[in-house]
Amino acid sequence: MQTNPFAIRTEYVDVNGEMIAADQAGYIQDMYQWSEDFAIALAKKQGNRLAGIRRTKGEH
Repeated sequence: MQTNPFAIRTEYVDVNGEMIAADQAGYIQDMYQWSEDFAIALAKKQGNRLAGIRRTKGEH
């Protein structure tokens, strides 16, 4: 896992029951864990709403 060397603290985002590490600004610490679900969960945690995310079966 590559981490941000400038991160002051690590926070966790609950993505479907899996805790994903992010830094204090919300930048994910392990890019291999990124998903649309992470983006949605992070936005909700930060009190934001994402627009334009469309899901199609089998689409990544």
